[in-house]
Amino acid sequence: MGVDVADYDNDGWPDLAKTNFSDDANNLYHNDGSGEFTDEQGPSNFGPVSIPFLGFGLKFLDFDNDGWPDAFLANGHVNPQVDQHSFGVSYAERYLLFHNLHDGKFEEVGKEAGAPFQLDLVSRGAAVADFDNDGGLDLLVSHLGGPPSLLRNDSKRGHWIRIKTIGTRSNRDGYGARVEVTAGGLTQTGEVRANSSYLSASDRRIHFGLGQATEVDKIVIHWPSGTTDTILSQKADEDLVVREGTGVVARVPMGKVKKAGKIGRRRKRG
Repeated sequence: MGVDVADYDNDGWPDLAKTNFSDDANNLYHNDGSGEFTDEQGPSNFGPVSIPFLGFGLKFLDFDNDGWPDAFLANGHVNPQVDQHSFGVSYAERYLLFHNLHDGKFEEVGKEAGAPFQLDLVSRGAAVADFDNDGGLDLLVSHLGGPPSLLRNDSKRGHWIRIKTIGTRSNRDGYGARVEVTAGGLTQTGEVRANSSYLSASDRRIHFGLGQATEVDKIVIHWPSGTTDTILSQKADEDLVVREGTGVVARVPMGKVKKAGKIGRRRKRG
């Protein structure tokens, strides 16, 4: 049901993840760089914990801005009658949050991520955006039979930079542009897009966590038209607007990121 793409091991090649039905592990397909993929769901610890869950929304996001993509999963069964049987699964299910350990492995930390992650819900879509523009990626999750949840990221996190692309020879929004960011000795790659997860579209601004780095050494954007822009020496904790063929045309410094609390704090209605 859910699918997303990210270079989770920062080797320059985009990897794939997808959710599955209950009693089946979710998949994490590592891009081997040769036109082939290897399913690392077991060795990475991404798959086994998901077996009792029925996954829908799936998004990679660097929730702690350390430069390594983490993953969020919204779960919920399709058949309420499972609660009447001893199948080891339930209709309403909690979220899963996988923290990237930088060595090809993940740790599921959902139970430590705040009150919303303790709830059992029948969840479907999941989208990511920094809705309050404080440098932390937040989550919007839809549910059956209830209102959506807006989860503000209050986790302790590092520096960041975010890029909004404007195409000229390419499409207006720069969809399909490949962005490479080098900072603190680490090069990250990402692609400008909006739709992913399950029936969801996220913020098209491309977000990179920078860890302790306070400056970006280089940004390289490969546009769909075939042109390339290289931008040097940018401060961290800024939103940049980059126009194809021109470079940075606007920047919005956001100051230092808040560093308290947990990733999830559910806002009350009303």
